[in-house]
Amino acid sequence: LDALAMAAGTTPLIKDAAVQTNILMGSFGPEAVLMTEAGARRGIQQIVGSDRTEGQAIGYAVTDKLLIGEEIYAVRAYAQDDDVTKAGLLTEDLLRWLVAGMIVIGALLQTVGLLR
Repeated sequence: LDALAMAAGTTPLIKDAAVQTNILMGSFGPEAVLMTEAGARRGIQQIVGSDRTEGQAIGYAVTDKLLIGEEIYAVRAYAQDDDVTKAGLLTEDLLRWLVAGMIVIGALLQTVGLLR
């Protein structure tokens, strides 16, 4: 239940040679520096996403793969570089733009009075 205890317990696992990527997502604050520092010393790929500003600041300092907002749902594409993952992300983006366009068109039709 304590974030600092979890970070202290996870840090030795990151130092293991079998670990290739450190994906840190959740509600992390200053304790994230323990886990990200262990990954930085090993030179492994790190992906950081936090809902707290302290965790985001630490992620910004240690990795170029910081997840902010809905990017957290695209973490698989950051970790793997395959065509299936890229196609899934493109489909999600297309559907997102389609829904946004429908909302804008609906608002315009409502404003003009064609839609009640």
